[in-house]
Amino acid sequence: MPAVERPVELFRSILELVDDLTVLWTICRPVSKQWTQIVEEIFIEKHIRKTWFRIDGGKWRPRKYGRVMLSATFAFDRFDGSNPSRAIFSDKGCESRFFDKLCERVRDKMEYGNPAYSPNVIIQVRRMVNDTAVPGLEFDFEKLEMSFDWNRMYSAFFKEEAELERRQDKWLSRPELQDTIIPKLQEQVQREELRQQDALKHMYEQTLGRIPEIRKTLRRERIYREILESDGVQWTWEDDHDQKDLEKLDQERYAASIEDPFSDESDTDDDMEIDDDNMDVDAEEDDP
Repeated sequence: MPAVERPVELFRSILELVDDLTVLWTICRPVSKQWTQIVEEIFIEKHIRKTWFRIDGGKWRPRKYGRVMLSATFAFDRFDGSNPSRAIFSDKGCESRFFDKLCERVRDKMEYGNPAYSPNVIIQVRRMVNDTAVPGLEFDFEKLEMSFDWNRMYSAFFKEEAELERRQDKWLSRPELQDTIIPKLQEQVQREELRQQDALKHMYEQTLGRIPEIRKTLRRERIYREILESDGVQWTWEDDHDQKDLEKLDQERYAASIEDPFSDESDTDDDMEIDDDNMDVDAEEDDP
């Protein structure tokens, strides 16, 4: 008996219930052409507007305002009318008095050097944050707009998230954790050889405490591949070469973690902060 063809509406209603976006993009989307279309429509309708790109513009000391922290936050604006595979994001929240300087800083950061060596664009998709590649990235610096292949961008982003989850699961389900480490800690606590808080600390180190190291390894592997592909160079890492980048990502992840993951209310992102406590009328006109 031939299978009954199910309507698109049923598949869509099921896929809309999937709140794990990594699963939705990397597992559900490849099932069939129909599912690919449905998942991409869901992202267009629900998730692309909860996707942001941030570029750090650094410190600026204009004479009038003291120290200013410049940062561009690009939010979804529209799709390219001549090429719907490209999404256009813009920063419309920057105050006019800082706009020209922010444009200049973004241009300086994005036009020089190979971004593979130190990715300059941080991506946030709801509560997930990373600095994976943005394929086909182009800028209109005068308008503070960026455009890119949105489909490939999500594929790169969620590919790394999926691999992170796979390695986390492998680490947390390793036999020695359940068979040796946990029983030994429990026994030491019962014998009063180890304080409970110390046992919890050891447990954390053997479980969730490993996640930052897994993330760092994944990021380094990705950057290694991109540099090898673009320059033919086998990149070697110094221990602290990427420490500032990792700290910045951790800060962004913490900020994203306290947001409502599925709030579709409009967000207000500040593009700069003025440190009033450090206002200095004698400050240099421009301190890059």
